[in-house]
Amino acid sequence: MLRIRDAGLSRDEVLSQLSMVFSESVIDALSQSAPADHARLVEAFDALPLPSVEDIATALVAVARSTPGIAADEHVERTMTALGSVMFGDTGHGQRALPGLHQ
Repeated sequence: MLRIRDAGLSRDEVLSQLSMVFSESVIDALSQSAPADHARLVEAFDALPLPSVEDIATALVAVARSTPGIAADEHVERTMTALGSVMFGDTGHGQRALPGLHQ
């Protein structure tokens, strides 16, 4: 938690990001009727903090403006690269998830 706070997030933002990762892990475990994968959960926590909504929106717009007509998948990939890290993995259901979860 301190590492995330040191990144400049408020207490509420830290708790929100931690809750998001934990909730995703619980949903994944329940949907598979299996225990949560500890290694995947640790990997997802290690990926925090995630970029802010504003940072994501800015990156999405910048990519769209630089490459008119870009395909959706390529848009997502270029946006993640622009944000400095590939933080999400493909769930196989057309959704994106935190690293290690839904794999």
